[in-house]
Amino acid sequence: MSAADCPVHIRASRFHAARPTRTGAAVTGDEKQLQEDSMFQRILVAYDGSAPARKAYEVSLDLAKKYQAEVHVLAVARPPDFAEDVETEAALESAREHFGKQFGELESKAAHAGLKPHLRVVTGHPAEQVVRAAEQYHIDLIVLGHRGHGMFERWLLGSVSRTVIAYAPCAVMVVR
Repeated sequence: MSAADCPVHIRASRFHAARPTRTGAAVTGDEKQLQEDSMFQRILVAYDGSAPARKAYEVSLDLAKKYQAEVHVLAVARPPDFAEDVETEAALESAREHFGKQFGELESKAAHAGLKPHLRVVTGHPAEQVVRAAEQYHIDLIVLGHRGHGMFERWLLGSVSRTVIAYAPCAVMVVR
């Protein structure tokens, strides 16, 4: 199998200082040891509702179950570039409602796997918001879906995955 055929790309994490441990949950001795030994304690999924994002979410649930990790799902509502304040607010509210409906399905899948994800909708540029959330929530792994844009579209539009890989404070997994 060549690298192009591989469905997952992981960029290794740079060296970071120790991250704070989870709070608020009672942890048994065995669970505490597993958390300390675990490669990933907090996983962030960038979610836009697309088929690649749904696949990334499923992969993240599998990893979270394996490593007993927290799952954070981040949907980013992008405001219109040139619009009145009223139009911008209406577009953002529409995006929040759209993702709110989809989050119900995501919660259901997570509950079936015995997990309770943290679901958030934020506003801004997707790559910037994903990196910011990774820093804010001390994420160990970011999982992204690969959109499969061609070279020309990537050159014109830029690539969220490429930008996140370049600036993320942790490991990044791109799921094809």
